[in-house]
Amino acid sequence: MNKVNNSTILSHKEQILKIIKNRQTDAIFTYKVFRLIENKNALRSVMSRFEKDGTIVKLEDGVFYRPKQICFVKQSVKESNISKTLFVHDHFWSVGNKRKVSIDQLIEAYVLHPNSDDIYTIYKLFGYKRVRVILEKVYKKLTFNDDGVIRKHPVIN
Repeated sequence: MNKVNNSTILSHKEQILKIIKNRQTDAIFTYKVFRLIENKNALRSVMSRFEKDGTIVKLEDGVFYRPKQICFVKQSVKESNISKTLFVHDHFWSVGNKRKVSIDQLIEAYVLHPNSDDIYTIYKLFGYKRVRVILEKVYKKLTFNDDGVIRKHPVIN
């Protein structure tokens, strides 16, 4: 793979950002919207950077969306003080308001007992990608009865 010159990336970055900002928020788009960008390596590089900083969310190869808000909690943060006022349902009733909670456990609790308002809050706080990773971990640990019903809820370490 060829290395991409940083000065070239900056000019492409500005072009790509302008295209992204012109997209409707929470609407899915593909690489086709960037047909005027000739350097595909620079495009992939810039899109990767935008995904890391939360400007866009990569749903799958070549499919993205622009969230209304960039997630508030960085990927590297493992624990956070939970403000219960953000959620409709309190799955952490035994933990006091604004007490430290494992983010993975928080996401897991709201993924296992979903409602649209709380899932949207989880997406806003932690980003689609992080929630998806936790959801995949949870799903792998679930056990099902013969009728397809979840037998027990897993615990993520």
